[in-house]
Amino acid sequence: MSDGRVRGGMRNWRNWALGVVCALPLACGGDRVVPGETVSGLPAIASDPAAPGDPMPLNPLVPPNEQEIVLTLQPGVDPIAVVAGTGLVLIESTVTPEGTMVRYANPLGAQPADLRDIEGVETADPNVEVNLGEAQTLVLGFYEGDWDEEVVLDQPWIRSLGLELVHTFVDGAGALIAVLDTGAYADHPLLQGKTIALAPEEGLESEEYHDHVDNDGDDVIDEAFGHGTHVAGCIATVAPGATILPIRVINDDGVGSLWDILRGMAVARDMGVDIINMSISLSAQNGSMDEALKLCRNRGVAVLCAAGNYGNRNPTYPAWSEDAIGVASVDDYDHMSTFSGAGPRIDLAAPGEHILSSYPRGDLWAGTGTSMATPIAAGCVALVMQRLGVNALDAVETLEETSTPISPSAGVHYGRVSPAAVL
Repeated sequence: MSDGRVRGGMRNWRNWALGVVCALPLACGGDRVVPGETVSGLPAIASDPAAPGDPMPLNPLVPPNEQEIVLTLQPGVDPIAVVAGTGLVLIESTVTPEGTMVRYANPLGAQPADLRDIEGVETADPNVEVNLGEAQTLVLGFYEGDWDEEVVLDQPWIRSLGLELVHTFVDGAGALIAVLDTGAYADHPLLQGKTIALAPEEGLESEEYHDHVDNDGDDVIDEAFGHGTHVAGCIATVAPGATILPIRVINDDGVGSLWDILRGMAVARDMGVDIINMSISLSAQNGSMDEALKLCRNRGVAVLCAAGNYGNRNPTYPAWSEDAIGVASVDDYDHMSTFSGAGPRIDLAAPGEHILSSYPRGDLWAGTGTSMATPIAAGCVALVMQRLGVNALDAVETLEETSTPISPSAGVHYGRVSPAAVL
């Protein structure tokens, strides 16, 4: 059909508690990377995999979530010598200006608390699985008709943000936004010319793809496929002049690991991004994640995290971390979404219901969740950065101060982003 209608459907989705979005880096020579280029040769990031060989067999006496350990080491500390006698076996490492992150096999069940007492070790945590949380029913829809940008721009939430007026002044140009997610389909009309990609030799990917296999055994195949492309499209809609760096840290079943996320954040950080967008969640507070968020803030990078889709209660971690920007969802009438995480540790809210955005192979997808609200807020940060000539953290503060009140307002100190109020 070609009448431009949106055909809705229902599907069981996981709660997108683990997000993905980062801003773009500097090229090795210090110049901004041109959208469409492949980024390679990052001098500050180096992977050092262990000698080739078969993966170590799992020890049935070691709990599943402790089979691998992630350490953050002080600069100059030898990743092999520092763990001598612990039984840890190096798998791979990543060197950053602040130190070295190392992933180890843990066949003897070394305890993170003991490892933290070793001189030269900053953080030690199990390499826990990171996924998209509890099952949620989200609205899906596909636009029936030829590609038409006006269909995307003619949405109620775009009018509520005043984007038509805002775009006559600013479009987010100059902002580098990293999306830590499932990757992105860069050839979508909404994303063409607005993304850059990591080179394969960097060990991380930017492309979104799926394998048609139920790898996580939940009886749903490739349930996360398209998530990263949709998130990137939300950013491109709000801030069409910004440059987007998709970093694939979650697979097509919505599963990743602490190591995947930390490494993605390190790559984004050391490439000079302004904003990192993540829709992820961890089951508990994590010292390694806290340290990564702190490093981002120290560099002026704003890390926007989805509050989660668990209902009107405290947001998921890391959204409630003091070094993250937690983002909740509201409907088109600035009412708090019933599914959205909430509470005093949230910083901003943004539209997150029935958001029409890009989907792989040129389709459009209507999605609902805090995973949609977060990139919309990230795009607004880019707009304010350009308008005021400030960094991302200052732009977030301005959005907090100029936000529109939401309902119910009792106990809510944050509001819905209002970029038009900054003009």
